[in-house]
Amino acid sequence: MKTIITLFQSDNHSDSFLSKIAKEINTIIESNDCTLNTIDLNKLTIKPCQGCFQCWTKTPGSCILNDDGNIITKAYMNSDIVIFLSRIRFGGYDSLMKCAFDRMIPTILPFFCQHQEETHHKKRYETYPSIISIGLLKDHDEKQETIFKELLNRNTLNFYPPKTSQVIIAEHDQDLSNKLSTGLQEIMGEV
Repeated sequence: MKTIITLFQSDNHSDSFLSKIAKEINTIIESNDCTLNTIDLNKLTIKPCQGCFQCWTKTPGSCILNDDGNIITKAYMNSDIVIFLSRIRFGGYDSLMKCAFDRMIPTILPFFCQHQEETHHKKRYETYPSIISIGLLKDHDEKQETIFKELLNRNTLNFYPPKTSQVIIAEHDQDLSNKLSTGLQEIMGEV
């Protein structure tokens, strides 16, 4: 059975660099004989999480908001590998990707456990996809990169991925394709 990879991207279609990276990802994945599902967050209607936690209490595993946010959660959980492709904004994801992350809270339970010597929410499901996070910058910025990497580390603790990979690419990087390929192969080669 082919590995199922879902690419979540928040491409505003005027960002030629993000589009270029998305095409490069597609080429790499196709050459590895995997199935790629691309979800362009700009084409979805995703309301911000209300923090009501009814996805835990009233409709377990599903958000009560009647929009495309539940598509995100379903695609995430039906994947072997998930790729998050976003511009880095102030050390974090862009606002649309952040909204998508927030809407994935139904994938965990409202109960707590000890995980890596910290208190975290318990898993809702037995298995979760591996995560590859790709952040894009116009120019390298050490502070933004450090914040982004730490944010990724913290987020992935809550998503229980078996494997993670982080790639940060600046528009002027000479080894862009190699960096991207290496980051993807770290995970794809192990699934």
